[in-house]
Amino acid sequence: MQYQPLELNEFHGGVTDNFIDAPLHSYEAADNFLITVNRKLYTRPGSQIYDSDNPKVPTLGDVRIGAYINHYENLLTQCAQNLYYVSAGAWATLQGPTGNPVFTQGNAESRVVSSDWNEHTFVTNDDFAPVSKIYIDDSGDLQARTAGLPALANAPTVATSGATGGSKNYIYAFVYFYEYKVGTVTFQDFGAVTQVALQEIVDSPDVSQVNISLIPQLTNGTDYNYDTTELKIKIYRTESNGTILHYLGEVSNGTLVYTDTTADSAIVNNANLYTTGGQLDNDPPPLCKCLHVTDTLGFYGHIKLANGEILSNRIRQSIPEDPDSCPEELYVDLDDSVVAISSAGKTPVVLCENSIYRLDGAFTALGEGLLEKQEIESTVGCVSATSVVQVQRGIVFAGVTGFYFTDGWEVRKLSTHFNTTYKALTLTDEQKRRIYGTFDRDDKRVWWSVQEDAETEINKFFILDTRYGLGIGGEDL
Repeated sequence: MQYQPLELNEFHGGVTDNFIDAPLHSYEAADNFLITVNRKLYTRPGSQIYDSDNPKVPTLGDVRIGAYINHYENLLTQCAQNLYYVSAGAWATLQGPTGNPVFTQGNAESRVVSSDWNEHTFVTNDDFAPVSKIYIDDSGDLQARTAGLPALANAPTVATSGATGGSKNYIYAFVYFYEYKVGTVTFQDFGAVTQVALQEIVDSPDVSQVNISLIPQLTNGTDYNYDTTELKIKIYRTESNGTILHYLGEVSNGTLVYTDTTADSAIVNNANLYTTGGQLDNDPPPLCKCLHVTDTLGFYGHIKLANGEILSNRIRQSIPEDPDSCPEELYVDLDDSVVAISSAGKTPVVLCENSIYRLDGAFTALGEGLLEKQEIESTVGCVSATSVVQVQRGIVFAGVTGFYFTDGWEVRKLSTHFNTTYKALTLTDEQKRRIYGTFDRDDKRVWWSVQEDAETEINKFFILDTRYGLGIGGEDL
């Protein structure tokens, strides 16, 4: 008998459970190997401590790190309710203006999701922490603020100092207002509107002053991160018997009273309230488990209402170009519980427990238009919001039976050759929740961390080389 050596030159076929009769470019495992552009295997680079002088974040005890967030080349490290960053050579804790953590709800097992827009990073977690936005201000300091602004907690008291029983009627409107800078760019937030009617008075305010009192003060307590010292309450008013609300004046947050002595003629040329013309109220983003911001729209999914009711199938859309202004009227309900939201190009994609949707169209700021749900897959669901990764032509994610790719129009399985191996990675809810993905843009690789069966912590990576692994030409993970 004569024997010839078996020469293997390519290894781009990926992992397979059926390694005996698999193609020669596939393999059972390639521990600590990556694939070169020439489809060869090479030993992966080693790792090192990110900062040997500060090897641990300053959380008390040995609490697990849950996520890393790349905020425009600034590494943010999430641990329980906190985000940490390196400042002056040491770990610093990112806090709100009154010292609250970024995530005011949650613990070491909370899973964090984030999305970028215009030098902002929007974040929340699966314990319904209020949505926050992170940015670097005009002084170069990293800031965390609760996204959006609420309506006033209650309506102020508005009363004339003159006689009643007349024919003059006025409407007053109050909104929280916050202005801030990201670098050199100025952003403005307006909250939802609170209106108060002043009816049947004899004299206009410039004749008999109108006293406004009991203006509510916005406070953070332990749940929020508003900049309460810089916050303003803008006040608007109509002309006598008018309907258009004109800018009247403003007070700082915490100022409880305002005196109106302004004639109608002095305000008619002032700026109108933003709802003039029918624009919906700038409600703040809802409590939610997942979020995503495209180039123009913010989407929030798996909603928790103020009364504690959870609408796991609801998606809320923001006003265009204003991702943290999210009118309650702008929503669509799916037929499945929402796990994650992402986008393929500019097309929003919603990944549910047992199905995948594409969102077509959008609502306008007036509530017109339509946000339509289009089911693109009814037999595949997503098991982990943190597994979802945007790649060149779509998104990839961990599903119930394997790793998948979608471009928003079809869903394709990437791991058809190792179903048994994958099943062992998703036996428990803890394993599913700990699948975490990230994209290496330089080498076009997706790295998924996984926790194997019988392990108590993440212990392995599965790596998708997108140059060969998007199902194009029959290649898999």
